[in-house]
Amino acid sequence: MAQIELHFDRCDPSECEMQLFWWSPSTLKPQHVAFPSDDMLRLIHTWASVKSVVDSPYDELWQERIHSSWKLKENLWQQQHCK
Repeated sequence: MAQIELHFDRCDPSECEMQLFWWSPSTLKPQHVAFPSDDMLRLIHTWASVKSVVDSPYDELWQERIHSSWKLKENLWQQQHCK
């Protein structure tokens, strides 16, 4: 989590650019990363078994497993791209 916090701030799920999800109910620790679409209807993520990036519906299953929501630190992008 420390590495994520270097580049991202926690935020409300409706404003996020990245989300962490838990997959195993026994741990509830983050185990998956996905990027919601702008309209929050789809998730872009990788799926190991198909060895590909996939676009999935952002359905109830995903929403119930949100660990945390994140937004890129505002000044980070400017520091790297506006020199």
